[in-house]
Amino acid sequence: MKIGKLPMWAMLLLAVVMCTAVNAQETCGPFTFMPTSESAVFRGQATIDGFAADAADCIAAFDEDGNCAGAVSLIIQGSDAYIILPIYGDDLLTGGVDEGMNAGESFTLALYDASADAILPLNPDTLFGCWVNTNGTPLPGPCGDYTLVYNFGVCDPPVITCPEVPFDVDACAGDSVCVPLDIAGAADVTVEGATWANGQLCFVAGATGPAMFHVVATNECGEDVCDVTVNLMVDHPPGIECPDVPFDVTVCAGDSVCVPLTISNATDVLVEGATWTDGQLCFIAEMSGPMMIHVVARNDCGEDVCDVTVNLMVDHPPVI
Repeated sequence: MKIGKLPMWAMLLLAVVMCTAVNAQETCGPFTFMPTSESAVFRGQATIDGFAADAADCIAAFDEDGNCAGAVSLIIQGSDAYIILPIYGDDLLTGGVDEGMNAGESFTLALYDASADAILPLNPDTLFGCWVNTNGTPLPGPCGDYTLVYNFGVCDPPVITCPEVPFDVDACAGDSVCVPLDIAGAADVTVEGATWANGQLCFVAGATGPAMFHVVATNECGEDVCDVTVNLMVDHPPGIECPDVPFDVTVCAGDSVCVPLTISNATDVLVEGATWTDGQLCFIAEMSGPMMIHVVARNDCGEDVCDVTVNLMVDHPPVI
């Protein structure tokens, strides 16, 4: 039977039926969306905290205003969960209703984990700025591809247990100083002037005073920062101002001979055959010739040594 031209009321009724069919709400898990005549397919694989999702899980796309622009169950093949997600565009004929994507708009992804009854964000959270209307065909790469894996789960930034008060440390100059600093969940830790590893912030002791370090811990979800202060009391090894040339001394036998020898920062001075006090190295003259004295100055940070030579001309009282 030949069908003639439809009357105006019939054409209007047909348009309403077609629009209702296209824009009827659909759901997948907790996600509700409205299919429209414009769409593009996003592809990939989905994991939850590194493990494959399952067929009961739903993946959804959201536009910049938070509207669900499409949702679908995952397709399981072997041990992999594949994403074949139609993402719908906004229907310009339905004014006041935003069903989905507009030209130039970006979208995000979320996954409903049915076993946990939880909606999980993409980890790390990513804004996809590649949607175009492809009339239901796959989006061009790199906007989604079967070989790309998208991981969903709660993403926490790292946490630094930042000390509330400075550390007080006594150290020797040049020593490696380490103070405890707990950092959890960091993929990378940067510190200017120091290093961090295994819960220890370490640096080389320089001068006495406060040493301040800015610590930044980062991962794909964010960062945490901490300013650590270490109040240093830095000691140094002792120092002997060792004479470059021997001393020449003329004395009488049995006299006490003292030559200057400056020693700084020593807690203990060891001298064999002589004594040292108040910057003077002293001994008893016995016979002419070189008198060689080995001096060792020590403290908790180390020692210094010096070999002092005194060329003696020893005279004796007259004998009748």
